[in-house]
Amino acid sequence: MYVGFMKVKIFFEGISSIKERRRVLRMILDRARSGWNVSAAEEPSAERELGVLAFVTVSDQRDVVEKRLDAIEEMVHGCHGFPVLEVSREVDGPW
Repeated sequence: MYVGFMKVKIFFEGISSIKERRRVLRMILDRARSGWNVSAAEEPSAERELGVLAFVTVSDQRDVVEKRLDAIEEMVHGCHGFPVLEVSREVDGPW
């Protein structure tokens, strides 16, 4: 088994409220969960213009894990035009 983890930091330039930021983050999380076999969560942030998301996936094939994380990263980059500040990822295995 292989476990893949990815953390994404998004900069919400010009966003007017934390509620609006959370709405966009929720949409990204829902899209990732429904489109790929991943667990996804928002990391709490007091900064209105910063959103941090984490994604985890498991498969018996390393290339499946890599492709899922690639697809999610591409989806996040294309969401609402907000710039992605940082992406960190790790794939561990085999277990």
